[in-house]
Amino acid sequence: MRVRHILVSLAALCVLGATAPAAFGSYQDVIRECYNTGSLPAGKYSRQELLQARKHLPSDIREYSDCEDLINAALAAGKRNSGGGGTGGGGSAPAPAPNPALTTPSGATAGSQDDLNALGQAQKQSAPPQVKIADSKLSPTTGGVIRAAKNTDVNSLPTPLLASLIALAAMALLGGTSVLRQHWPRIRRAPLRLFRR
Repeated sequence: MRVRHILVSLAALCVLGATAPAAFGSYQDVIRECYNTGSLPAGKYSRQELLQARKHLPSDIREYSDCEDLINAALAAGKRNSGGGGTGGGGSAPAPAPNPALTTPSGATAGSQDDLNALGQAQKQSAPPQVKIADSKLSPTTGGVIRAAKNTDVNSLPTPLLASLIALAAMALLGGTSVLRQHWPRIRRAPLRLFRR
């Protein structure tokens, strides 16, 4: 009888342990889902979790993703749905769909026609931007430190880098054969010891 009570208690703890992380999310879950999926489902996270996620959002995610905007939108949607003042029912209208005429070549949507025109003008400029360092001008076409980069294709490796990688691979191969040669007698006898047992 006592064993049955212990087993039932253990089974209940296992079920609770498996469902607890899903029921009690944290701000790390908000940040993880926002960064990995690029969206936050409405009503999945509490207001407190969203506020904590916004407060603890790492600077790189804040700068290079739209997580902060998604968290703010989820907070605003939660505020609208909680009835933030007003007597009329009906909820709020969904955000308007982006204008397909303002789509850039990369697939992003420009904020206005002026932004799209400014992007087109910037792409038409023939001279790339330059930065003056000491007495020379540096631009993406000068190659910077590695002059060979100027003569390479965008998706190919510069010759000095390729030579360095080949040299590293050769050194790793020589080091591996040296170690293998030193330990070969022991390695060779290992299978024989296994079969003798």
